[in-house]
Amino acid sequence: ANMCRETRQLVQYAFVYTADREDDKAKEWRAELSYRALILLRAAMFVIDYPTTGRLASDIPGLEETEIKYLKQASILKSSR
Repeated sequence: ANMCRETRQLVQYAFVYTADREDDKAKEWRAELSYRALILLRAAMFVIDYPTTGRLASDIPGLEETEIKYLKQASILKSSR
């Protein structure tokens, strides 16, 4: 619950502190930050659940190939696929 709350707070602060920027680039940055924060949270949950599920963070459904590649590179547990 703490990780979810902290992720939400990080995203909310980013939105609040950059609210004065309304150009497309700022909106894209906020959207990307939100997306990346949620991917990181999901990856952390997969790592925590690994002992019971055996699923790697790179197995998160819906990830793009570049994200899967990054998670495999960043992970201590390398996928054998």
